Amino acid sequence: MASGDKKIRPKYVIIGTGIVFIIALIANILTISDSPKTKNLLDFLFGKSPVSETSFYEIALDPFDDVIFTETMAGYGAYPPHSITINNTGNSPTGKLIISLSGANASSFELNKTSVSNIAANKNNQFTVKPKTGLAAGTYVATVTVSGNNSIYESFDVGFTVCPADFEYRVIGNSVTITKYIGPGGNVVIPAIIDNKSVTSIDYGAFKDCSSLTSVTIPNSVTSIGGFAFQDCSSLTSVTIPNSVTSIGGFAFDGCSSLISVTIPNGVTSIGNRAFQYCSGLTSITIPNSVTSIGDGAFSRCSGLTSITIPNSVTSISNRVFQYCSGLTSITIPNSVTSIGDWTFWECSSLASVTMPNSVISIGDWAFSDCSGLTSITIPNSVTSIGDWAFSRCSRLEYAIFEGNAPALGRYVFSSVAPGFKIYFYEGTTGWTTPKWNGYPTEPLSPGSRG
Repeated sequence: MASGDKKIRPKYVIIGTGIVFIIALIANILTISDSPKTKNLLDFLFGKSPVSETSFYEIALDPFDDVIFTETMAGYGAYPPHSITINNTGNSPTGKLIISLSGANASSFELNKTSVSNIAANKNNQFTVKPKTGLAAGTYVATVTVSGNNSIYESFDVGFTVCPADFEYRVIGNSVTITKYIGPGGNVVIPAIIDNKSVTSIDYGAFKDCSSLTSVTIPNSVTSIGGFAFQDCSSLTSVTIPNSVTSIGGFAFDGCSSLISVTIPNGVTSIGNRAFQYCSGLTSITIPNSVTSIGDGAFSRCSGLTSITIPNSVTSISNRVFQYCSGLTSITIPNSVTSIGDWTFWECSSLASVTMPNSVISIGDWAFSDCSGLTSITIPNSVTSIGDWAFSRCSRLEYAIFEGNAPALGRYVFSSVAPGFKIYFYEGTTGWTTPKWNGYPTEPLSPGSRG
């Protein structure tokens, strides 16, 4: 190149630099959040006119289902309100909303507010509805509506049933005790909730002498059935006791002669004295493993009872528990039991089989007296004492086998038994005498003859 000539830079370099700058600018814009301003800027760069967003109006109620208040009885107190949330699911403010009740029973319910001034987009507000206090027995239904401008509208139904006052009751804190039944009888369902509080107990004598009562269902909220609660309900054929019940009071079902079915649930730990006495219609009963205590005479005079299961949780069988159960044919005493009380199986005239475990230490007075169906009895080696008259008047009892040492023997234990009655004992055990022991004929057995 000649001296003095101008140095010319190619134009395409400048043009190329401009293109790179524009591309970089567009890339930066595309990384900005997807906002309306960004869209408008892009529309401007590419020659498009901005489009404005369309407003829409919509609400949703939470919960959106119909509301059925828990059934209660006449005379109930203030009822707790049910809360509803109004959610603005549109993209614009709702404006004023009207909350109203309609229908034939609209006046039986009340709202805590009848309008909402405005709900912004994606915001909410709440209101409540509840039955009025003091409604008479009957069923009440109404419709709750939330409405506003721009076709905003949602609704749901509310319902409430008030039962006739078949019960008198006592309220302590948050619990209700049924104190007296005053209804017509028949099939009775005890409510779980009264006055918006849980029914937890049935009081002493609450259903006593209700001869028109045929069945009763006790709710799962009840934990105790009081003494004499259903005594002499002579037409009662069935009772449903829930797992929540832990105790059945003394004489609770005494004299319920038509009762043919009862299930003692696994939550019960104690059965009171004479709880099922004179329930002559009962044919079988299962006592669950939760029961640790069976009161005196609990099943006395249940003449229709043919079988019973005593669980391993029971450690002693109280006095007179199965006295006069003339239909009972067999009994297996679990190996948890250490004592059999006085008169426990007295006059069980059909009892032909008794299985007694090695855990039993003592047999009470008159325990098996007048069990005319018994032909033999085996006394385990754990027994150390037998009370007065324990097997007296068992007129068919031919022999007794003692597996252990001679126990302390009460008076007249084997009096008036079968002619030729004999006591057998095993060689090697102590305290026995032959040919008689305490006036009863005896005979030793070889250890190898044990069953």
